[in-house]
Amino acid sequence: LLTLKSILGFLESYFHGSSSGVDPLISYTQKTLLFTPEEVTETPLSTDLLSLFQTVDSGQRRNTEALVKDFKSRLSDSNFKSQMEILAHHNLQAIEAMISGNPSEVQNHFYQISKLQYTHLNHLITESLQSDWKKGLDTGLNLFKICGAGGGGYFFNLIIEQKKTNYSIRFQKHQFCNSLTDNGKRLTAYRRRLTACRSSTWLTPVRQANRI
Repeated sequence: LLTLKSILGFLESYFHGSSSGVDPLISYTQKTLLFTPEEVTETPLSTDLLSLFQTVDSGQRRNTEALVKDFKSRLSDSNFKSQMEILAHHNLQAIEAMISGNPSEVQNHFYQISKLQYTHLNHLITESLQSDWKKGLDTGLNLFKICGAGGGGYFFNLIIEQKKTNYSIRFQKHQFCNSLTDNGKRLTAYRRRLTACRSSTWLTPVRQANRI
């Protein structure tokens, strides 16, 4: 899998600069994978836990390469860097909670991730999600997380309420697509119904009842 990851990363780099190969590997294998510097392993997750998540299409394009460059430049600020280290800690703990199948711990760490991103990475949250993101933090029932570089594309949504809200007409094709990262450890889960998560990303969000 590591070799295949490198090959697919090389191919994807043609489209938006340097690629880790993670996204195309997930799309190709259609598996839940745990990434460490030494290996890539399949790591099945609880279906009950996965049912708490959905992806949200922001309906906005983004320039991944420019956003990543900006993020790296911000790390020169010691305060910002320390907050990102705290964020990485909660990411790692959320990964462990996902693997162990502990929904309450997933919720606790996901809340902290969402709060830290809203506070320190707010410029990467689209205007269309600002209000719902803040409301989710106030109630703890509908939490969001930046996917990848943020600033557009898809966002990740943890629903604590019984009834889900579908923000994208494309959600009927994207049952689950998530990635939680830490320095050296990354868990990416992917379930596909009809199409890959990367396809047809830029449709305008449409709220509708969950069809899944």
